[in-house]
Amino acid sequence: MSFSKADLISPTVDEIKSALEKLNQRKVKFEELLVRIEVEGEVSTIDPDSRLMHSGGDARPLDVCYNVQTVVDDKNHLIVDFDIVDRSDDKGNLKNMSDKAMEALDVETVVNLADKGYYDGEDIAACEENGVTCLVAKPKPGGDVKSEGFSRDSFVYDRENDYYICSCQNRLNFMRVQKHSNGKEYRVYANYSACGQCPKRSECTKSGHREILRSLYQD
Repeated sequence: MSFSKADLISPTVDEIKSALEKLNQRKVKFEELLVRIEVEGEVSTIDPDSRLMHSGGDARPLDVCYNVQTVVDDKNHLIVDFDIVDRSDDKGNLKNMSDKAMEALDVETVVNLADKGYYDGEDIAACEENGVTCLVAKPKPGGDVKSEGFSRDSFVYDRENDYYICSCQNRLNFMRVQKHSNGKEYRVYANYSACGQCPKRSECTKSGHREILRSLYQD
């Protein structure tokens, strides 16, 4: 199919002005979005409260969504306050929501009951320093399933001397402070020589030695 010049329709002056006006409006809109991105880091054009995150936890598919946090008064069963956060898990929100509850109720102390999703030593310590008594379920240790007697909880910590005792009665001494992939720092305990000679090493670890990570807020 071919066209001749006679088939082409030139836009009118008003049409050109209208098109330019629309382009200018889009330019202003995107410039405003650019400013917001530089400040907020991320902007959703569908829902201003939403962010791109793993909606079902780490390693799950990404989705544009948000996480609503609420704090409820146990006596009257009423929502005291709420907040919208851009992380799919609940860690790190215990103090934030406790502070909101204390401000809304105008109290200086409060008992906060939360599920294990809020279990975070640093956050709990910050709450207790601010007059919040935390009742939070402790989750089971993650990682590979160990043989009976070699789970993380099987290692006994000697607080006075700062070392762990394993099921084979070997002492794991403090080695270093290490930053984990979650951004938190941990004290690392190990006994490389004892692990190298241990007849039950294969039941304890797939590595050449076992290391125990202790949070700086473990107590």
